[in-house]
Amino acid sequence: MEQFHRTLEQSSLRTWATLHTYNLQGLALRTANGYTKRSNSVSVLNYDGDLADIQHIISQCEAYYHAQQLPAIFKITEDEISASFDRVLEQQRYDKCDISLVQWLRLDTYASNNAAIDQSIQKIAHHFHPDNKYNDERVGSINNAATSKMFISSTQTDCIHQTPLQYEAIVEWIKLADSIGDMSEQAQQMIPQLLQASQCPYAGVIVYVEGQPAACALAVCDGEFVGIYDVMTGEAYRRRGLARYAVHALLNWGEQMGAQYAYLQVIADNEPACKLYEQLGFQHGYRYWYRVENV
Repeated sequence: MEQFHRTLEQSSLRTWATLHTYNLQGLALRTANGYTKRSNSVSVLNYDGDLADIQHIISQCEAYYHAQQLPAIFKITEDEISASFDRVLEQQRYDKCDISLVQWLRLDTYASNNAAIDQSIQKIAHHFHPDNKYNDERVGSINNAATSKMFISSTQTDCIHQTPLQYEAIVEWIKLADSIGDMSEQAQQMIPQLLQASQCPYAGVIVYVEGQPAACALAVCDGEFVGIYDVMTGEAYRRRGLARYAVHALLNWGEQMGAQYAYLQVIADNEPACKLYEQLGFQHGYRYWYRVENV
């Protein structure tokens, strides 16, 4: 795996955080009450033990997750260490699932290639300030029928000390996103906790059509990187380019926050999403998948 891709992967572990991490010979054993494989799996990226000990290490990981009544899950990327783990896990009949693509783009190149979109969408809407004041700015039209609304955690790069109002911003975004993509009750409870645990600035955008929430997306900024998550469009509003506007607004926000690169993760066989991201200028970085204990 190229160094740039390793850096992307490390950033993704920070932007989509977890509640608890236990380090075992460079492995990061992540847990968050079972919500998402991303936050409840072993990252093998920085394993510094002996490759001959992998089977024993896997047994230790299994014991750790079983103690929390969770199955052992390993995140596998395209590097030599992951390949070594993958072979042993396959032999132990771990299921391979959720083959995904990590895609990325340079924000300066994106901005120069998409200046025309900026003429039809304003970047900042409902803005939650660190001084606990709520600044309500009306949003210009995206097109003849759609408008957007953004929820931002902070203009600062350090969100460790968030005000209650900033927390309410993401809770409101989740409620609106739930009306678009039918988020589970666990997702509604866990996403605010994971965002706060990341200690990174984050922003969510909602795109409305005739006053109804139609599309949404979420972004988390980590220094020179901004990760894009939870891009969803309501079933009745698909094929109108609304997800493109949502992602565009968040890419602009990320650039304002000082990010130089954006990345996202998409299931490999999700052709509509892959086509959207290709149109936006994202390029392929690397693949990953999960090995899930067969219990």
